[in-house]
Amino acid sequence: MSVALRPTRTSPTFVWEITARAAEVGEWRERVAVVVRGLGGDAEAVSVARLGTSELLTNVIRHVGDPWCRLEV
Repeated sequence: MSVALRPTRTSPTFVWEITARAAEVGEWRERVAVVVRGLGGDAEAVSVARLGTSELLTNVIRHVGDPWCRLEV
């Protein structure tokens, strides 16, 4: 697995402020996968990013009263 270095001021970041919806989890998984691949992530890094996205959004949907969240790569 690729190990990401700590972000610097010049590191590219991708930030979305979203309302978590169950019907959109798959779409967000793929958006994050595209970004991680574009940043040079290998297959394992992409897989971990997809899983993390699913976990974040599912937990927000199930356990948080407000479905707003921030997704940052």
